[in-house]
Amino acid sequence: MPLEILIVLCVAGIASIAVLPRLAGRSARRRIDDPEFALAAYDRAFPGTDPVDATLSRDGRVALVRTRRGPGLVWSEHAGITARELVDFDVVEAPPGLRIHFRDPAAPQIAIALHETDLRHWLNLMSPL
Repeated sequence: MPLEILIVLCVAGIASIAVLPRLAGRSARRRIDDPEFALAAYDRAFPGTDPVDATLSRDGRVALVRTRRGPGLVWSEHAGITARELVDFDVVEAPPGLRIHFRDPAAPQIAIALHETDLRHWLNLMSPL
């Protein structure tokens, strides 16, 4: 097979892998609309932590979960859901909300968009029970 055809086939294949999921709606950011969904997602990631309650952000991207062991976060990353325990972290108020810096290279930081009325409430909930 001539090199020119091989290059065209490779470029077309890679482009279709990038474009087709987006056109099919598979790359849309998943919303966290239900506290029960957030609690179940957190319990799947950290079994046995006994989640107590979940507070959702208004934009549906992040949920703050409180457990008997302490607080945690559930957030959407593209079409997937990620959960982290809030252990060994720093919180910085960064308009329009909070920025949480984890001391872990696997998940270095997350930005949470919050309204002014929710900001103090979330900071209070992030302290251990």
